[in-house]
Amino acid sequence: KEIFTRLRIPFHVVDFTINIIPKGGAISLEALHQFILDLRDLGGLTIKWVNFDKFQSDNITQNLRREKFNVDYISADKNNEVYTTLIEEIRQDRVACGRNLFLKNNLKSIHIVTRDSGSWKYDHTKGKLVHESDDVTWENSLIGINAKDCSDAVAESVYMLRKHRSDFIPNEKFIRHREVGKTNEIIKEDFAQKGWEF
Repeated sequence: KEIFTRLRIPFHVVDFTINIIPKGGAISLEALHQFILDLRDLGGLTIKWVNFDKFQSDNITQNLRREKFNVDYISADKNNEVYTTLIEEIRQDRVACGRNLFLKNNLKSIHIVTRDSGSWKYDHTKGKLVHESDDVTWENSLIGINAKDCSDAVAESVYMLRKHRSDFIPNEKFIRHREVGKTNEIIKEDFAQKGWEF
């Protein structure tokens, strides 16, 4: 009897997260703009949407739109659904990412706080920020503690994918268990037959 593995969609894969720490200055939005272009033009990545969580990024978003990117504003600070969506997707085992100390410790720092108005929001614990450390072990490192910039980016990305789901190709495929190691090849062939990019 053959065993089939079902690939569930939507499934969110965080390919990478990059933590930019401005040492004594501000983050260069022009460098960020160029990085996104390089990912597409030099890295060959298909980028459907780009998100910013601050409206101060108006200049970069205009430039990206001229470069044919879809751009959205989604803020985890202003919309509790952003983290609620991430939590829901994680509980359903629909999010995967590699190890990132900033992300791990950002997520450990998230908790719910009540505002003076009585409403609530997701925030990070208060305390000393740790951007660098000699201890980079997965179990003990505190890099990224008492912050949430990295986890905000991941939560906003997952929320954006859900919000713009119709822009992404849904695909559900059953693959023979013995062929799971060839999953990418099988999906590439299937997409090519349908005229889609993988």
